[in-house]
Amino acid sequence: MKRPSLRNFILTFAILGLFACQEKINKKPVESEEDKAEILLKSKEKAESIKTIFYSLPSPLELTILFKKEGVEYHYDKLHNTLERDKYITTVKKGLNLGIYGADLSYAGLFAKHSDAIQYFSVSHLLASDLGIGQTFQKEFITRLENNANNKDTLLQVITDFFLENDSYLKDQNQQNISTYVLVGGWIEGLYLGTHMISEKTNAEGIREIIIGQLASLNNLLLLLDDIGKSQEMQLLKSNMELLRSYYGEMEPVETEEAKTKIEEGELVIDTGEELAVISDETFEKIKNLVTKIRSSIIR
Repeated sequence: MKRPSLRNFILTFAILGLFACQEKINKKPVESEEDKAEILLKSKEKAESIKTIFYSLPSPLELTILFKKEGVEYHYDKLHNTLERDKYITTVKKGLNLGIYGADLSYAGLFAKHSDAIQYFSVSHLLASDLGIGQTFQKEFITRLENNANNKDTLLQVITDFFLENDSYLKDQNQQNISTYVLVGGWIEGLYLGTHMISEKTNAEGIREIIIGQLASLNNLLLLLDDIGKSQEMQLLKSNMELLRSYYGEMEPVETEEAKTKIEEGELVIDTGEELAVISDETFEKIKNLVTKIRSSIIR
């Protein structure tokens, strides 16, 4: 009698396995129309919730305007080097650094640095194209930038129009992960530049108020980060962002009368939107240094 070959044995085993799997599949309960409708509803509710969070977050341009009002000055050497673009390979790195470069673009535009604005627009365009979201980086923006080199107001309007279109596209499309990366990168760069372009003319207290006033945005970014990526890179980013939130938690709540006394004593009192709070110099420095650390981890 001929013995079955190993090949036939494996084939028979595979066929039996397929029958077993099919039996399990057949036993799987069929979802009712009500179940499907409930799943779809929850999916839509989640999408709307995410969109609400996206629209609650400030664009880099909005942060830049806030900081400029407090007297920050423009220092090109503080911006991210555009020559670094080619070293970003992963979607995460490309998205985060698109946010970084986008924030730098907003600074260049707001301070009427025309050649720098074109440079940062171009590198942002390349990264966006790599990510498949280059639709809003239209040639008309570059043309408008090139044609308005000596007009500060027009230059700023071009940058503003670009950010409005880009923000709208990212927040409305089904690009949650990429949108989150870009928003996180832009937010971190906005805070970084706001704390590193300070001069003697800068209102340090105003800068602090802007930084501390970003607690709600930080909480929303963490909600978005909860929903994406389990990679080591994303876990490290989330861990650092959670540490940043813990530093915000070191603010001490104070009553109105106590707050008046603190202000008279020269301490900084912040209105968090929910309560008045005092933040120490030590805590503010911890926030500033961690923002720098997170930024460094993104661009390296």
